[in-house]
Amino acid sequence: DVPNNNSLHPAGHARIDTSIRWQKKTKDGVELASNYGLLRIIPVTDSVIRVSFVKGHEGTAFSDDYEWIHTKPTQECSDAGISLNKPKWLYKEMKDAVAIATDNLAIKVEKKTGAVKFFTRSGKPILSEREKEPRQISTDSNSQTWMFFDFKKNEKLWARGMASTELIPLEMKARYISYGNETMRMPLLVSSLGYGIAVASKNNVMCCNIAMYGKYLSVEGSNQIDYYFMYGETKEKVAQMHKFLATK
Repeated sequence: DVPNNNSLHPAGHARIDTSIRWQKKTKDGVELASNYGLLRIIPVTDSVIRVSFVKGHEGTAFSDDYEWIHTKPTQECSDAGISLNKPKWLYKEMKDAVAIATDNLAIKVEKKTGAVKFFTRSGKPILSEREKEPRQISTDSNSQTWMFFDFKKNEKLWARGMASTELIPLEMKARYISYGNETMRMPLLVSSLGYGIAVASKNNVMCCNIAMYGKYLSVEGSNQIDYYFMYGETKEKVAQMHKFLATK
């Protein structure tokens, strides 16, 4: 479905301060606090990273009551070359950033902006959240979240369709990429750069790839940002990872 143009403008707001004030390593990942809220990054596998955010940080709790990703190894995954092993990851705090690394990926969070950046383990840039106000949550009458990204100009984007091999082009477009049925898999955005973003929500999910509105993923009726970054090197491998890992 194509959203109404009036719904493409993110909600008006005062200045959002997502600069990092403090950070701590936990058993499963890293938590980073800003004046705006709490950011959490969890390495799920060497190629899958979960990014979550909620407004506020004192007494703030993430909603983790639904298992979005299957990490129990299966023969099907093994045959496809998809590893589900729990990663051994590294954490490093620097003057201007916090870094996390698995065998396949490196993640960097800029302290000044709070933007999350994804790289290959060798340092090649893959994707970055927008540096200015990388995320927004509206808790007014209608809750809604926005995750802003700096998609590259020559980058092609697709939404995964109902069929496992169907990819719907999103060049200079805005459309709903959710499936309309909470028992189905997570909505998935796929890039020609070999990564995917799977949104952990049962609600309506919209992708806007139009510069004048801002390039973002948005979830209606939600007050928590939650997505899985998947890197497979090709769009076909990403779609395959999504098929095997995502809860149905």
